[in-house]
Amino acid sequence: RAATLSPDLRWDWERTGLSLLRLGAFLFAAGAVRAVVAQSRAALGLSRSANPLAALGAGLGFVLGRPVKALLLEVAFGATALLPLALWLLLAPSFSGGDLRQALADYEHAIRVDPGYAPAYYNRARIHAEQGRADAAIADYSEAIRLNPRYAHAFNNRGLVRRDRGDLAGAVADFGESLRIEPTDTLVLFNRAGAHRRMGNRAAERADYEEILRLDPRHVDALVWRGDIRRAEGDLAGARADFDAALAVNPRDAYALANRCVTRARQGEARATADCDAAVSLAEAGNGWPLAARAGVRMLGGDLGGAGRDLTLALRRDPQEENALQLRAFLRQRQGNARGAARDAAAARALSPRIADDVVEAFGRGIAP
Repeated sequence: RAATLSPDLRWDWERTGLSLLRLGAFLFAAGAVRAVVAQSRAALGLSRSANPLAALGAGLGFVLGRPVKALLLEVAFGATALLPLALWLLLAPSFSGGDLRQALADYEHAIRVDPGYAPAYYNRARIHAEQGRADAAIADYSEAIRLNPRYAHAFNNRGLVRRDRGDLAGAVADFGESLRIEPTDTLVLFNRAGAHRRMGNRAAERADYEEILRLDPRHVDALVWRGDIRRAEGDLAGARADFDAALAVNPRDAYALANRCVTRARQGEARATADCDAAVSLAEAGNGWPLAARAGVRMLGGDLGGAGRDLTLALRRDPQEENALQLRAFLRQRQGNARGAARDAAAARALSPRIADDVVEAFGRGIAP
């Protein structure tokens, strides 16, 4: 399960103050409109919309976090003229609306007007990252950090870019700097745990989950991943307790259900596949793990035909589901298809070098031929 950080668009007083100052400048200095608007949008991570009234409603709704209120505000302010227009220039919807080129132009203009304005570099870096320009994103995040050494979200986002390009040590270092500034940010802790997992540092990964759960005992993802570690270590009762706790918070979490299914099977429960069945029905279209989990449980029970059908469906959902590839490699070995097994094992290993060990740790030694 990939850990990602949503763009930093949270409202805070520093950005509020900057935005209000820029709005005042707009009202009293018409000649500075372009600079004020560009910098205000950059301060909030926002860009232009074609409809002033819709922009006002969506912008205020974004700030309040209430989509229904956004619609009501759109109607409430619809009869006015100056205020919606002014707020439109300041609070237009985020670049998630799709106008990335305009947003990029706004941030570049803001940087030309004020080269020392860190949020403009931060927001331009987000667009670079969104469009796959990792080097440019890292350069802009680095400049934002140079201008504001306590820019926790810039450290975190730079860590995400470094993680995605394979620089796991650099990612861990950036997540650590972010946590030095904001030590209770559970999302950054989860990001660092994921990097530790990819590095094979299980002790550090578990320590981050423990800290997340100290801060938020109902954090579903931390519970599930700690359960995964406990199961790999042979602590089936501890793993089951973590999966149960996660499902008590969110009974429809497909990943937790699939993991509890595997754990119940290893504990010898005859109806373990009921959890897998539920996970398969709840999983998103591109999620192949619940089907792979059910296939593994069927393999443990001797139902090789059912396992094969599930693995075919799992890889149809997600051709890069490494657990499904490795399980199919084991299945093909059992069926005497050495060439197909070797091909699947190589594909799985290319995605995750430790995948064979991970699958054995998850399903038990009985899963391997």
